[in-house]
Amino acid sequence: MKKAIQAVSLLCLLLVSTMTVNAANIESTHTSLASIDVNITINEIDLDLQEQTKIVDQQVYIPIRTLAEIFEAEEILWNRVTNEAIILVNGYVVIADSNANTVTVNNEAQDYDLDIILKEGNTYVPLRFFSDLFGAKEIHWDHEKNAVVINDPNITVQDRFILTEPVEEIEEKNYTDEDVEWLSKIVQAEAGYEPYQGKLAVANVVINRKNSSIFPNTIKEVIFDTRYGVQFTPTVNGTINNTPNEESVQAAIEALEGHNNIGEALYFTPSMNSWPGRNRTFYKQIHGHYFFL
Repeated sequence: MKKAIQAVSLLCLLLVSTMTVNAANIESTHTSLASIDVNITINEIDLDLQEQTKIVDQQVYIPIRTLAEIFEAEEILWNRVTNEAIILVNGYVVIADSNANTVTVNNEAQDYDLDIILKEGNTYVPLRFFSDLFGAKEIHWDHEKNAVVINDPNITVQDRFILTEPVEEIEEKNYTDEDVEWLSKIVQAEAGYEPYQGKLAVANVVINRKNSSIFPNTIKEVIFDTRYGVQFTPTVNGTINNTPNEESVQAAIEALEGHNNIGEALYFTPSMNSWPGRNRTFYKQIHGHYFFL
């Protein structure tokens, strides 16, 4: 209680020549700041501070206002006469003097040999030193995550500092698991020994039929269609029930997702001497199959 009263008293003495931190626009000329891709994690929460994070002489720097707000400082002030940032945090008055490059806590000078940097209206301070000064319980560097890790059960990270991953738009599938199952099976049965492009072509013939007004409108119904006789021999010889291999499954999925290598072909046979060969327009040959429109 005594410490808090002393801190508040000291702060009151400083208020005469201070204002909220937003007036500083004096550039530091002796130190350059480089933007870096360094993460900051507090209590296992990733912070969205990469735009504000800088590095100087292998030290991670951050605007003192941002850091003070993270540590829920009671007051954050700027003395425009002396170029001092004045922070009331955890019962202490912390003064960072960018002119003299000194730091005091409740008027006691700290052992400080790093830079305080004014840049583009912000006062940048070394993250590790000031986090410790503001009362962080644990600070360390995580090499794997390229991150400064701070742990302090007294800190409640505000939502505005939390890094949120961009939400990826998930495209809705226009096919079902049943479609994949039966299309994979007919591809395996009809084109199991064909190259991948041959498998993809067979899958697309089935899909083309599903989309045609003269055939049924589901994958399974197209495969088992018998209105004009058996359309796919594997449905009667039992090979339709064989387990499809990985390539057949992939060809089925790729075809269902719109990858078409056979145009509007509706028929395929292993020979030109067939009903499609005599009655339909030839489109192309892929390995052991002839495809027709």
